[in-house]
Amino acid sequence: MDDSIGQLVISKYLSQPILKDIDSLILGCTHYPLVKKSVENHYEGKVNVFDSADIVGRYVFNYMDEKKIKSDHLNDNHHFYVSDYTDSFEANTRNFFREEIHLEEMDLWRSLKPGTI
Repeated sequence: MDDSIGQLVISKYLSQPILKDIDSLILGCTHYPLVKKSVENHYEGKVNVFDSADIVGRYVFNYMDEKKIKSDHLNDNHHFYVSDYTDSFEANTRNFFREEIHLEEMDLWRSLKPGTI
């Protein structure tokens, strides 16, 4: 993500006139944490960059702690769920984790019980 092509793409997107003089930027997509450091470097510390994945992660951690459902240990039984499965996304996920990963598509909204969010 930190190669020269990546830097050029980030610079091109963030140099759009509509983003001139912003004081904060929310990275709202799941893959944006991968480029957060490059975005911060682009703005040279002059713009607050918020990572939605970090914000959601902290919320889930605190919620699980409050409900006493948080565990202090991990096991090797990982499951990866996505709302829109593609072969290419699964392949990229394997590259990211550097291990064999299988994604399972799930209609997240249908699986939620009313009043849980």
